[in-house]
Amino acid sequence: MSSESDVPTGKTSSAFTIHSLNNYTNVYVSSSAAALDLDSKHVGDLIRALHRETTRELVKGGVEYADLRWALTPRATHAEVAFLFDSTAAGSDHYGFELSKSWLPALWRHGPQRTAISQGDILNAPPGWVWKELDENLVRTNDFPRLATEQYYVLYLTNMSRTQVSAMDAALRDSTAAYLGYIDCSTWTPLKSFMLLPQYAIRDGDALVVPADEDGSPHITPPTRDHGFRLVGVEQTLYGVVLEHRMDNGVPEWADEDSALTLTALGGAQSPLSELKLDLD
Repeated sequence: MSSESDVPTGKTSSAFTIHSLNNYTNVYVSSSAAALDLDSKHVGDLIRALHRETTRELVKGGVEYADLRWALTPRATHAEVAFLFDSTAAGSDHYGFELSKSWLPALWRHGPQRTAISQGDILNAPPGWVWKELDENLVRTNDFPRLATEQYYVLYLTNMSRTQVSAMDAALRDSTAAYLGYIDCSTWTPLKSFMLLPQYAIRDGDALVVPADEDGSPHITPPTRDHGFRLVGVEQTLYGVVLEHRMDNGVPEWADEDSALTLTALGGAQSPLSELKLDLD
């Protein structure tokens, strides 16, 4: 479920607003429900408890959960954008860290104040097909190198205005020769099937909200130069369920698991949306 929803969990429970519930790439809630044989009300209670604890951890870092809505939910007026890099041109085997020296300052100066940030390689795609997709969809100023698909590195940002896309594009072109261009991913593109990108952080102003261990130590160590971001850690189990942007990778089995959990939380049986009988008056 990747939209703002009110989740009722019983006659005596009041509704609450949750922006995103990730059971697509994280099956903590559905596996807990199956292992403990939880009914609809108790699944809702579990979600409510995860949301409550996440909100508490965010507040400790000066972040309000309510403010993260547009980082996690689609917005008709704004775009989701994949910025593409040639990892072989990064100048380091640790190319993710090296490229962050370019995109973090660009994000600080030109990016959305609230955005979900994911990054990683294009995996297990046929090279010729990927080159054709890039030739048709990559917004660029020059031709792009024909690489093994795993050598294309993606920075994926949500909640971007057209002005921010243009400014980020210009800043990245000026800062690194590894930058190739960008793809608008606001609607479905087959390339998303091969963008199994781990989430790096959620930006909230000067804060990067990141997964953390039980002691609150963040799992990432970004370069410190040319930006003013501070880290706010949220325990990784909470983060994975409540704070991860759900990008549709086009995997039917994942969608079934995700929709089954959502319908259960809303008071229905634990069956996927594809099996739901829908009557339209």
